[in-house]
Amino acid sequence: GGAGAVRAALVVARKLEERQAATPYLDALEAEALLAQREPASALQLATAALEGLPAAEILLRARVAALAAHAAWQLGDRPAALGWFEQVMHGDPGMLRQLDIPLPVQLRDDGSALGRQVARRLRSSPRLLLAAEGFTLQAGAAQVCLSTPSGTVLGCARPAEGDGRAPEQAKLDPAEAAALAFHDQLFAPSLDLTQIDIRSLEGSSVSGGKGSGALKG
Repeated sequence: GGAGAVRAALVVARKLEERQAATPYLDALEAEALLAQREPASALQLATAALEGLPAAEILLRARVAALAAHAAWQLGDRPAALGWFEQVMHGDPGMLRQLDIPLPVQLRDDGSALGRQVARRLRSSPRLLLAAEGFTLQAGAAQVCLSTPSGTVLGCARPAEGDGRAPEQAKLDPAEAAALAFHDQLFAPSLDLTQIDIRSLEGSSVSGGKGSGALKG
C-alpha cells in the first residue's frame, strides 16, 4: 500500500500514456513515492528530471518537487544542492515545506537583546526548522525575525502585529511567542500572487501543463 501502490500504478500509467507532456508529472509523483520509501538518490534523480520538464506556469507543483529534491539532496549529504532547492521553494511556496513536513535547515542567531534570545529559544523547538551549521540564516531580534539565504539575500522579515491589528488569540501571547508565531505565519506563506494563470495551474488546467495534469487525473 501507500508509496508502493503509487509506484505500481505509475508503471501502468507510463505504458499507457503516449503524450510526452505527461512525463514530468509522472516523474514528480514517482519522486515523492521514492522519497517515502527512503530511496533519496532515485527520488532526487526523478525530481530533477521533473523540474526540467514541468512548465513554468506550474508554480506550486514546481515548488513541491523542489522541496522533494531539497530533502533528498540533504539526506544524501549534498548541502549546496539541497540549499539551492530549498531557496527555490522559499521563492515559490514556502508553505509546501509545512505540507510535506520537511524542515528548513537554518543557523539560528539572535541580536543579543533579552527579547531576541527569548524568540530564538522558541524558534529552536519549531518542527519547521532544522538547526544546522550549513543552512539559511535566521536572525531573531526584538523587533523582527529575518530569514536570509546562505549568500546573504534576505528572503523576508516577520513582525508581530501590534495593538488592534492582532488577532484575539495573538493578543494573549507574550512578545516572544507572538514573534515566533509571526515568523511561521508570514515567512511560510506563499510568496506569489495567484493570478488567473496560477489558479488554472492549481486546477491542473494551465495552457502549458494541462495535458499532463489531465493525464494524471485520468
